[in-house]
Amino acid sequence: MKSSLTRTQLCFTSHFLSSCHRKWCVRGSSQACGDPRHAFPPPLNIEKIQTSSGVKLTVIESAVAKGAVCLDGSPPAYQFDKGFGNGVNNWLVHIQGGGWCDTTNDCVARKTLIYGLGSSKLMPELNFTGILSNQQDQNPNFYNWNRVYMRYCDGSSFTSDVEQVDQDNNLYYRGARVFNAIVEELMSIGMKDAQNALLSGCSAGGLASILHCDKFHAYFSPSTRVKCVSDAGFFPHVDQRKIYLSSVLQCFYPQFTMPYINTPIFIVNSAYDTWQVSNMFATNESDPNGEFTKCKNDLNECSATQLKRLQDFRSDFLGTISSVIKSSAEGMFINTCYAHCQTDQSTWFAKATSKLDDKTIAEAVDDWFNDKSELDDKVKMGTPETSREPCPDRILDDVGGAFGMGAVGGAAFHFLKGTYNSPRGDRLLGGFQAVQMNAPRVGGSFAVWGGLFSTFDCTMVYLRQKEDPWNSIIAGAATGGFLQMRQGLGAASRSAVFGGVLLAMIEGAGIMLNKIMSAPQNMPPLEEAVQPNMGGVPPFPMGHLSNQPQVNIDSTSSSPSSASSSWFGGLFGGGKQEESAPSNGGKTQVLESFDAPNPPSFEYK
Repeated sequence: MKSSLTRTQLCFTSHFLSSCHRKWCVRGSSQACGDPRHAFPPPLNIEKIQTSSGVKLTVIESAVAKGAVCLDGSPPAYQFDKGFGNGVNNWLVHIQGGGWCDTTNDCVARKTLIYGLGSSKLMPELNFTGILSNQQDQNPNFYNWNRVYMRYCDGSSFTSDVEQVDQDNNLYYRGARVFNAIVEELMSIGMKDAQNALLSGCSAGGLASILHCDKFHAYFSPSTRVKCVSDAGFFPHVDQRKIYLSSVLQCFYPQFTMPYINTPIFIVNSAYDTWQVSNMFATNESDPNGEFTKCKNDLNECSATQLKRLQDFRSDFLGTISSVIKSSAEGMFINTCYAHCQTDQSTWFAKATSKLDDKTIAEAVDDWFNDKSELDDKVKMGTPETSREPCPDRILDDVGGAFGMGAVGGAAFHFLKGTYNSPRGDRLLGGFQAVQMNAPRVGGSFAVWGGLFSTFDCTMVYLRQKEDPWNSIIAGAATGGFLQMRQGLGAASRSAVFGGVLLAMIEGAGIMLNKIMSAPQNMPPLEEAVQPNMGGVPPFPMGHLSNQPQVNIDSTSSSPSSASSSWFGGLFGGGKQEESAPSNGGKTQVLESFDAPNPPSFEYK
């Protein structure tokens, strides 16, 4: 017997976030994922979208000399779609997903996958959709940025770094070097001058965007705004599973690593992520009789008991993520759609997509990235460059603004001067006459200066193809020199120097103020408590709840050869170790390897 009430509650679990008081929590029920009249949210009505096709695959042959190679030893690769308009100096790097390999056989199999998840030799050119799209109506905030698709070919979320090569299987575990090589390549072609930079990723790429967020940030100058977005990459380790992880193994779980990350991170995830439900909650190992098979494929086929367990899984997920997202610089978009990866598809901004608090994922990420005010989403708290109109519109905008500033300021000054210089009895009249005679003249002078400055500024943007403080500094010097040309070369030179120095001081003050206002709050370090001996606690692999059927785990240690032939040998060390507990002759198993159940496939996600 099925319970429609349970399914209705299941659909609208995002009300959990309504009590969130942090600045960037998006809260409310998922509007596109169901209706209270339905037993369970139907699949999203994904509309047909246009894609950025024909984005060339770039292979970094020079990375091989640095040891930065895919699993099969082939060089790393990426796809790059150049930005345009006012997005030419902004960069978005999106990391491809595709699972992991945790055994030698799995890693060998990845070398022949059609999506090139282990070899750049097999990588097809993938279309750019969602957050990577160049269509403004589908990706309004990043469509004209420099958009990069970092291709995934190491099977470790770019964390492996083992010098020794597995000669028997021709396997290279060099994911960390691949990440560095691709980022360094991007820096060399212009990303080093980025005004804004966003690292994002989906699934295994979403996990990578968390683990490498600070490393990515370190490549840029302090004046660059750098943030990270993880889509379907928050894989929790829930306390109910009764597994005590070593400090090394904890590094692979976002809940343990995020408190040590200083760069702002935004989490996009479903509380009922399809991959997590299939591969962590109800795996083939934990469900040998296939009781959850129909339920996983169609949630309307779930029994009341199964739905209750799904709700418990969702509660564990929300409890875990809410304990991590505490800084006001971080944010999250947690919906109840039965989905996996939502930023690189039409669910990013489509009309029929999921909305929380009447915002799409794209709108929520834009609000968070640009530090938009809670009271007015249209107010930007960025650098002067991010709040100005694009060229050539800014010329007229600056002319009008400068005239208004000069007219108002000149009116105030000359009113006071006129009243002071007028005889008694006529001071007020004298003040108004002084304003009438001088305010338009002062406003016109300011307008001329503002118009010339913006013209030179836009000229520099066109010539240099970038937006940075140097454009304003050069424009200030050029304006000052141009206005004094009639006074001779000496006067023009002095005025140019004065204008350049003045604009440099203004730009420097703006950068310092923006840095102070947008500085992330450092999280206090986690204290790693000494784990007590737990005699007789049954082992539950990662992804298994304690109330699920127990999985038989081979507690024997891995052989030295197998430990060294896996990328986990470089990141996590050897296999499992057993220690005898003094209490009642029981045993405590200390997990020292990545003990996750194998994913059923490594299809591109």
